[in-house]
Amino acid sequence: MVARSSFLRYACIGMANTLLHAGAFFALVYLAQASQSLGNTLAFLFAATFSYLANGRFTFESPRSASGYFMFLGFMGLLAWSTGHLAQRLQWPPLATFCTFSLLSLFVGYTFSRYLVYRPRCRPC
Repeated sequence: MVARSSFLRYACIGMANTLLHAGAFFALVYLAQASQSLGNTLAFLFAATFSYLANGRFTFESPRSASGYFMFLGFMGLLAWSTGHLAQRLQWPPLATFCTFSLLSLFVGYTFSRYLVYRPRCRPC
């Protein structure tokens, strides 16, 4: 039950994160003429800061740390870049790139966050 409610909170924060990501991604690709890999990576980094802070506080109720933040950014940033890079090579339209990354980041990101970034820490005896 706890996992289900934390996933729902993660998904709600993810919707806000997705709106931030979408705005930045489409502005970078269409207005700034950035490549999809660069646009997706930069948009992710912008939205991920919000996501990391909000999920640490409201989803996992866990203290945030610089190491957790950089672990989250590194892994999820690599996922963002890889998705954009693959999309660029396959000549996907930007909307397909964005939707694919959004779905991947929901499930892969939740699992990574729950078990690695915000994992319960052992307390000293």
